[in-house]
Amino acid sequence: MLLSPRVAAVGVFAYDGVVRDAVRGLKIAGRHAAAATLGDAIRSLPVIPRSWTVTWVPSTRRRQRERGVEITRLLAGRDAVPLLRRVGERPDQTALTAMQRRRSPLGSFAPAGRVAGNVVLVDDVRTTGATATAAAQALLAAGAGRVLVATFAVGGDAVRRRGG
Repeated sequence: MLLSPRVAAVGVFAYDGVVRDAVRGLKIAGRHAAAATLGDAIRSLPVIPRSWTVTWVPSTRRRQRERGVEITRLLAGRDAVPLLRRVGERPDQTALTAMQRRRSPLGSFAPAGRVAGNVVLVDDVRTTGATATAAAQALLAAGAGRVLVATFAVGGDAVRRRGG
């Protein structure tokens, strides 16, 4: 799926049933050990170019404090490099309407430095695609050629658009 020019997105599973339970267990119930397995599923997608740099969508400081870990960092794997940082705090996406979720992430990310080449951007769930697009735009502005957003689960708008 194309999110914007030079930004594509792929996901492993639809955000439903046992997949939703697995993500909630990881994020809410603190089952962080599952991140290695879920991350392997993301990174082993055949469409992931092995030569591209891997990074993650950084969580807010509040979420990191609450969870005690950076879940998206765990999903991205040991070889991932920090290319983005959060700029300010935004409301929790789950508490917002779909329209608010589309607008909220704008300006939420800044590059950690110059970015060369193409990037795989790992996140746990993509719904509206707004967070992924905002993070990808920061990478492109820092010099990335293309960005492939790779998530464990896809829900909301993204699933409705493809009819499933």
